[in-house]
Amino acid sequence: LLGSLKTGYRRAWVIFLFVYAAAIILVAAEPFVEGLVLSGERLGIDEFILIQWLAPLASESPEIIIAVLFTLRANPVAGLTTLISSEVNQLTLLIGSMVLIFSFASPGVPLSFPLDDRQSIEFLLTSAMSVFAILLIAPRIITWRAGAVLLVTFVAHLFFTDPQMRLYFAYGFFALGGVLVLMNWRRVMHIFGNPTE
Repeated sequence: LLGSLKTGYRRAWVIFLFVYAAAIILVAAEPFVEGLVLSGERLGIDEFILIQWLAPLASESPEIIIAVLFTLRANPVAGLTTLISSEVNQLTLLIGSMVLIFSFASPGVPLSFPLDDRQSIEFLLTSAMSVFAILLIAPRIITWRAGAVLLVTFVAHLFFTDPQMRLYFAYGFFALGGVLVLMNWRRVMHIFGNPTE
């Protein structure tokens, strides 16, 4: 529908929808988080795991739905591209925005964003899982086994809330990534050396 409009109207609608979505997020974010934490307490779910891993599933549901729709329409490449772009945004734009907002919240003094030990471990775990996933899909053929491995490993780590265990998970993902490189090192080097082929 928007694509059929003239350029000026199309841009105006895109800006309006962007501002509207941002306003809805600002209004709904705090009640959503409070309700999520309260539900987690009642269900006995660790608050950190709830906020770190389960809440993003809800916030990323639009990307997931779009990816599923692309896949159902026999266009899985577009679906995967949607998810990859979302992950890149999270690890770059969103983290950078958090630091800027944290600084603006202070009285005009630029500040660093402090991380405690557990948050540092979670960042390491996120990076390790990303490396493992990238290497798993590097051959450009995502088999059902690869998909099952990604799903099972993601679900499995949610049941281990102890920071030390999660650190071991991070080491494990890095080790699995190393195994994948050793098993397919020619293919991996070819892909990264010739990304367009």
